[in-house]
Amino acid sequence: ITYYLQPQVDMETGEIIGAEALTRWIDKDGSLISPATFIPALEESGFVVTLDKYIWQGVAIWLRECLDRSLRVVPVSLNVSRVDILACDVAEHMGSLAAQYNLPPELMRIEITETAYTGESEAVDKLTADLHTRGFSTYMDDFGTGQSTLAMLKNVNVDVIKLDRTFVPTDRDQGRSAQIVSSMLEMAQSLHLPIVIEGVETDEQANMLRHMGARYAQGFLYYRPMPAKDFEALLDGGNNN
Repeated sequence: ITYYLQPQVDMETGEIIGAEALTRWIDKDGSLISPATFIPALEESGFVVTLDKYIWQGVAIWLRECLDRSLRVVPVSLNVSRVDILACDVAEHMGSLAAQYNLPPELMRIEITETAYTGESEAVDKLTADLHTRGFSTYMDDFGTGQSTLAMLKNVNVDVIKLDRTFVPTDRDQGRSAQIVSSMLEMAQSLHLPIVIEGVETDEQANMLRHMGARYAQGFLYYRPMPAKDFEALLDGGNNN
């Protein structure tokens, strides 16, 4: 089990502005086993906390190695689940990793799923406050998938929203999805919250989103998740298109 990095880009310039660390299980034959086949079982058993800590540390080690080699680095988003929040002091753990590997907290962005915001609001409020005190930025992942999105937004202390891929317009539902995304973008802009759109796969989607005012995206149109070494080469080569 390891992690891949999926770049996040500025749709206006094509520049890579960050990446998300995604868990991957590489089978003996070199094929990838989908996280959907093993993450639910790990969450149910509680072992996902051990896995997440392993991924967080792996990314921290890699970032430190890149800095030591004077390579270009960008912030990396680390996923935090509801189980992590309930089982450990995430802010303390992230702070310890940053200190251990002498990393600026700006390089480690903390992604918390919207379901955690809605299901454990008090714990998440405390966590985001603690993370901000330590210099970390927080992302709300999977925005729009929860049940209390609108009521919750006015209270959460989050730095960036990631709009779930299910809202990205497709050929089949372009009209309705476009209206929803446009409204969400307008709402987020009024709250001064940047949005990263997940799941952008076609030029048509990107052009439509840019026309609505979206700027940041993550999806197969730009880059698929890749091993850290490939991401290093991508950044070091300066070829962000």
